[in-house]
Amino acid sequence: MNRVTEFTGETFQTPKGGTLRVLEHNGLKGCKRKYECICSICSGDTELFSEDFFMKKDSLTRGLIPCGCGGFTYNETQQVIRVNRECKLKGYDFLGWSGNYKGRSTKLSLYNPVTNNTWHTTSIDNFLTNGRGDPVVGRENTRLASTVEWVGRSKTSPKGGTITITEELSDRTKMRVHCTECEKDHELFGRGFFDVYKGAWDTFDCVCGCRQINHWSKEQYEVLLHRRECEVNGESKFLGFIGDGRVTSSSFVIQECLLDTAHGVWDTTCLKAALNPEGGCPSCANGGYDADKRGNFYVVEWFNSDRTIRLIKIGITGLEVLARIKGQLRYTDLDYKILHTWSHKDGGFVAKVEKDLKKILKPLRIVPKELLPDGYTEAVYYKEEVLKQVYDYVDSRLNSENAS
Repeated sequence: MNRVTEFTGETFQTPKGGTLRVLEHNGLKGCKRKYECICSICSGDTELFSEDFFMKKDSLTRGLIPCGCGGFTYNETQQVIRVNRECKLKGYDFLGWSGNYKGRSTKLSLYNPVTNNTWHTTSIDNFLTNGRGDPVVGRENTRLASTVEWVGRSKTSPKGGTITITEELSDRTKMRVHCTECEKDHELFGRGFFDVYKGAWDTFDCVCGCRQINHWSKEQYEVLLHRRECEVNGESKFLGFIGDGRVTSSSFVIQECLLDTAHGVWDTTCLKAALNPEGGCPSCANGGYDADKRGNFYVVEWFNSDRTIRLIKIGITGLEVLARIKGQLRYTDLDYKILHTWSHKDGGFVAKVEKDLKKILKPLRIVPKELLPDGYTEAVYYKEEVLKQVYDYVDSRLNSENAS
């Protein structure tokens, strides 16, 4: 049986800078078929990786890595090799597992001849991944760190600001830092000062508001929600939070829809979702469409400034057509022109007309998502003959029924 296919020879880059090359498959069919792979880094380490790497084609094409460069699951024998190697680098003696083997969470028995200390509290994961070592050495480093002059030390934040330690606080475990970038946002960060633990300075790249994930206060969350209202042109209004306790990203927000007064107030969206640019009124989702109510069918032209890009977009909505278009405008740099609209009392029939027309236009639907993220699946490139075809089809279907 020929085990070489067109996929043989494909290469993929690994997170550690290696190159993964695909060889022949295992001879099986269907979901059991896997391809042998060699890694320019891992395959040379025959002590640690004595067996070949195998993975399904779809897993490889989705970016998964079967070797030690990715999320590889090491067996017990391999973990022994890895721990012994790390011990050799640190000058420790590996005495074995402390208790039963439980994968990466297994506790190690280690000995440091320099401090004459034996300990059994460090897991495989902490030892190999997080750099945990002899606790005696760790305590001594902490003691020495307390004598270090902290004030005046500085580093650069992820957003380009300068973070500077301005003073040590009274309990000596914390210090006050100032960020020049955060200072620019007075509404969110005041004057740009933050109180942080000393241990965080060397552990984390960022100790100010420039970090990717922040633990915001209730007042800061309110600022972020009001800013989002401005970003989406007042489609909804923030009214408050459910409950009087601590506000977190999972707290629920009370909001009011401003696009359609019939949608009213809702309180089923958590903070994290409410701050998402694509979040909003649940009744307005998918254009607020209700097949039991009157439906609107629209045809819109989307275009760039010099009209070198022109699209025909069809769609249906239960809202005013302009409100739906403004929602789509949030996610694209293109401008628009509403070409034609139809209204029909039977929203279900309007939805069927759209579905049937999309089948007809399917061979032409090659518009990339980045041009029109909210609606590219109902868009085609502009042609006069296509526009006429759309007009004639929709007009004949919707005007053949009672549109009043």
